[in-house]
Amino acid sequence: MSEINLSEWEISDESSEGFVEIVSKQTGNSLQINDSGVISTTTGLDMDLFDGESPDAFVETSPSFNAGGNYIEGPAPGEVSSNNLQFTTQFIDCTLLPPPDGRVVFSPSGSGNVGLFDPSDNTYTSGPAHGESTGGMFSSGGAFGRSLLLPDGRVMFSANQSGSIGLFDPSDNTYTSGPTDAGGQILSLRDGRVAIIDDFTNNEIRIFDPSDDTVSVATSLSPDLEGANESIVIPDGRVLIVESFTGPPDFEDSNKVGFFDPTDNSISTETLSNINGETRPLVGGAIGIAGEKILGVRGRSICKIDIKNLSYTKEDIDVSELPPSASGFFEFNDIVALNDGTFLFVPSRMDFAVIYDAALGAYTAAIPYPNYSEAMFGSFYGSVSLPDGRVIMPPASHEYIGIIYPIFENKFASLSNY
Repeated sequence: MSEINLSEWEISDESSEGFVEIVSKQTGNSLQINDSGVISTTTGLDMDLFDGESPDAFVETSPSFNAGGNYIEGPAPGEVSSNNLQFTTQFIDCTLLPPPDGRVVFSPSGSGNVGLFDPSDNTYTSGPAHGESTGGMFSSGGAFGRSLLLPDGRVMFSANQSGSIGLFDPSDNTYTSGPTDAGGQILSLRDGRVAIIDDFTNNEIRIFDPSDDTVSVATSLSPDLEGANESIVIPDGRVLIVESFTGPPDFEDSNKVGFFDPTDNSISTETLSNINGETRPLVGGAIGIAGEKILGVRGRSICKIDIKNLSYTKEDIDVSELPPSASGFFEFNDIVALNDGTFLFVPSRMDFAVIYDAALGAYTAAIPYPNYSEAMFGSFYGSVSLPDGRVIMPPASHEYIGIIYPIFENKFASLSNY
């Protein structure tokens, strides 16, 4: 079957309570999708297009149709009382386990247990208890911070209120408390070790070695690189540290970036050009890699750093063309690369997600998220893209796991030639 872009469909005036009707702009043929998310009525469709299967098999999502894709609510983990979600977070990040396992591991924040989501049947399971401090109410820190997959198959959780690194072994679903650590951003290095960018507590870079579960100090951070950094491993293996503002006591604006080389533990500091007054390029943001450019999101702005010439540009998302949004500071909390090379900006205190095409230099779609949280810490932290195209978002101050089906996902791409 040949594929078409679902932006060539529009919602019909015939839509009413109980179903939504979408009409092909190319042929005028229509589909009606009922409250269960399946095709209930078809008009003028060649059933041979479905290879002998019911068309219902190709639509497993919300009837709330959108050209960019669809958002649905997954299961509710229930690890934190819904009454307390305004003041704390359940989870803070997630990691996809490789096949044949395929589960998504949620990094516990306010939750006392590791979270486990199985995308094969969209079910949630409460994993092992970690027994570490969660920091209590009003704590954005929680037990742990970010997570990542180690070469030996375990999942590492960065230290936070726990005071130590957390280690989850999916082979037997067990949790182990790792070495003592002050926490920070964690990044997988090419040699299998993990860089811990502690840019606020001890102002240093440490290395976690999973071969013997030890932590050692690699180098100190200069005052130019202290405070609220975002970091990412760039194509040559070095770590780029993006400074947002200097550390205490001054907390001054900064336009500095650092390059950490894990092969010899050296670090250098450079100055970004073309800042144009934007002296906090990525504060409160998240970053991803797009070729030789660092793609960042800050609030409602798309920020780019050219690695070669160290230039900086910022583009405001034209919110006038997007759904109404919440007014929170952390509008988007994460960036995830999708299977077609575009990027999804994960909503925090927003009522839509954005798909951004770095090659075009423009956003291409907005996916409504009607049940966004205006809680202190936002709806979601972290995200992961599955092989089938879905994006899983662990709930922070939201009750339910978030699931996004982009338009290129097979269940939509199969609606072809109508």
